[in-house]
Amino acid sequence: MRATLGALPKARAALAEHVDRGGELWLVSGNHDADVGDDDFRAHLLEALAVSSEGRARVRTSPWFFRDGALHLEHGHLFDPDNAPAHPLVVGEHSLGVHFVEEFIAPSGAHRYLNANDRPPLELFTSAFAWYGLRAPLVVYRYFYAAFTALARSGPLYRAGDEPRAGAERIGRFAEEVGIDAELAARLVGLGPPPTLESLAATFSRLYLDRVVGTLAIAGGLGATLAGGVDSARSSAAPARS
Repeated sequence: MRATLGALPKARAALAEHVDRGGELWLVSGNHDADVGDDDFRAHLLEALAVSSEGRARVRTSPWFFRDGALHLEHGHLFDPDNAPAHPLVVGEHSLGVHFVEEFIAPSGAHRYLNANDRPPLELFTSAFAWYGLRAPLVVYRYFYAAFTALARSGPLYRAGDEPRAGAERIGRFAEEVGIDAELAARLVGLGPPPTLESLAATFSRLYLDRVVGTLAIAGGLGATLAGGVDSARSSAAPARS
């Protein structure tokens, strides 16, 4: 946290000034910043901001959500299977969405795919060349690298099996901190869908690999048909030998 804010001195100064002038700073965990939920995150944040002793009480962090009267504040990734954690109170195995940002988007610089990931595979493939030119082969390679490494950690190999149990052990303390009944908090956990990576089939489908296979099969079939037609035409055109 100190290194991050140290690289952004204007942001650090603005946040510290806001708090020292009586403002409040609430940070809630999301799918790409799950570390906000760590027990020691708030201490590191306060150290980095160097706010006054009075201001420290106005800086709050939460691993899941805040409750302020009838107001409920949370990031919402728990309800998206591609970004849902195994348990919202555990910083553990990365979701499919986080995996793709770290293994595809960041290394390739293909940021346009952050908001264009629901198009047909052929369109996504050709758009790489339209958007990134000479870097397109790297973009395509990184996509398939991320896809197959995601498959390699999905289904039976999904390593978050103990996280629901660990999260359930923390429900009571978290519910007390936010001021709700522990049973209600446990019910809220149950509203989230299973993470995509829990299922090998769901992961394969979500990565459009079924469509990629279908597209390749169609292309291969058309190629074989055309090649067969050319061979037939050549045979018909060849002079008969006596």
